[in-house]
Amino acid sequence: MAEHQQQSGDAFNREKGPSTSKILAVITLLPVGGVLLFLAGLTLTGSLIGLAVTTPLFMIFSPVLVPAALVIALAVAGFLTSGAFGITALSSLSWIINYMRKVRGGMPEKMEHAKRRMHEAGGAKEAGAVIRLGPELEITGYGCEDHFLELDTVTHAWECLKDILLGDWTAGILCSFGMPVIKGSERYNCQVLCLNRKIIMIRPKMWLANDGNYRELRWFTAWKQKEQLVDFQLPYEISEALTQKTVPFGYGYIQFLDTAVAAEVCEELFTPIPPHTELALNGVEVFMNASGSHHQLRKLDVRLRAFIGATHTRGGVYMYSNHQGCDGGRLYYDGCSCVVVNGDVVAQGSQFSLKDVEVVVAHIDLDAVASLRGSISSFQEQASFLLRLNITLLRKK
Repeated sequence: MAEHQQQSGDAFNREKGPSTSKILAVITLLPVGGVLLFLAGLTLTGSLIGLAVTTPLFMIFSPVLVPAALVIALAVAGFLTSGAFGITALSSLSWIINYMRKVRGGMPEKMEHAKRRMHEAGGAKEAGAVIRLGPELEITGYGCEDHFLELDTVTHAWECLKDILLGDWTAGILCSFGMPVIKGSERYNCQVLCLNRKIIMIRPKMWLANDGNYRELRWFTAWKQKEQLVDFQLPYEISEALTQKTVPFGYGYIQFLDTAVAAEVCEELFTPIPPHTELALNGVEVFMNASGSHHQLRKLDVRLRAFIGATHTRGGVYMYSNHQGCDGGRLYYDGCSCVVVNGDVVAQGSQFSLKDVEVVVAHIDLDAVASLRGSISSFQEQASFLLRLNITLLRKK
């Protein structure tokens, strides 16, 4: 396990700068482009000189058609060759310039994305929230598709998360950020739970969406070790910046002094045996569902009925966060982030909006959850003999 985790950190370091192939491409194309540009100029000059010299001869010996045809053919060939050399040289130089611009502009673009996430977290803090939930794979965007297979995507996600954690955005507020995480040789769709500038738990998705418009099994692996939390070694630069080497990784929940919190990721809510069932029997009161759900007629109604059903007979606070708008693919995500308490929708966001960030806030009385669960005899009986799940304890109210 330690070896696999170290490979994850090595991959992070390997992808920090330009790849070897890109460096070789720049080294090769730069002299080739210069030589071709020189040949283009030389050919063009030769063609013009040859045309200037042979034009008087053409006028004198015009009855001779063969020399005339030869002169015209050579002139046309010269111009075409010069044009070909010139276009090839300019294309090579243009590729080099665009690549350099991309290298220089990649970091500001990444930082801008991190700032948007910070702005959202800051808006939740200003509203007095103590738990902040973002949508599924929010740091990278849900619609990266085959870009999820590139190490650069995972690397930049870690860098964005580091920028967020180094600020005071997570001070005093539990934040859940969605991003891809590589553990060993597997790539997981994860929710990274953070508090007070530290990562306190990484929750990989256990049941992936792979029907209709979804192809998550193409890019991710489902987490199957349900019975244990394992130590995940953070990438080296993240570890150095946060002064934190490992973090619990797997299926479980976070126990505070006054409540318990757990994540349930998108598709898991709609499985035959959803995780919130046993999580509720283990005492979890707050469920955080990060989702990437696209718009479809009557699909919002299906979601709301699922949230209401999840908390109506078990009690609990169900937080749901969804993407809104388009993120580069062909789907439209219709938002409607909401908070449901004991089967009642207490807060809901807009379905169609052009806002970059929309914060939905609800003030919850956790005693109402405990009261409802205490009034359901069958809930009490089932909870009394259920096998206990993995817990991450935090001594913070």
